[in-house]
Amino acid sequence: ILAYGLVVRQRVAFMMDWLPLLSATVLFDAVRGAIYIAIQRGYHSYYVQYVIDLERMVFGVPALTLPVHDVFRSSVLDMVTVLTHASHFLFFLLFGLVLWQARREHFRVFRRSLVLLMLFGLVGYAVIPTVPPWLAARPPFEQIPSFTYISQAVCTDFIPELYGTFSTNPVAAM
Repeated sequence: ILAYGLVVRQRVAFMMDWLPLLSATVLFDAVRGAIYIAIQRGYHSYYVQYVIDLERMVFGVPALTLPVHDVFRSSVLDMVTVLTHASHFLFFLLFGLVLWQARREHFRVFRRSLVLLMLFGLVGYAVIPTVPPWLAARPPFEQIPSFTYISQAVCTDFIPELYGTFSTNPVAAM
């Protein structure tokens, strides 16, 4: 995004519009990681059981992941789903870039909405940090039967160094 800002004609306008959003994005990730550090150090607790109870009530299983996990798995589908999931880390930036270029008057609304969404997400992470199914299946929780955490398996097969970089708060996914 910043490289594009260096080559666009309206560099100053680009930086004035984008620096608040990019700064908020970096701050969001840092606070998200700090919340997890607080949880790891025992300053804050996390939740496991309410999601298991809810899925059992709605779907009849402790985690919807379990009955569909092995039925629909293939190496190609694993890769496609992981790439689709990972695309959300870039899609909002690319969408914003296209919006800034095509309809700049709407970019400020987009930026404000995205920053508010990040703020609400952080509040949710701080108030109800929830263990995702893949973690609920592992020690020390072991609340549901074990299964393969597909994102981790795919990423560590291809780019193990990168996987740890993006895994800053596993209890923020819910």
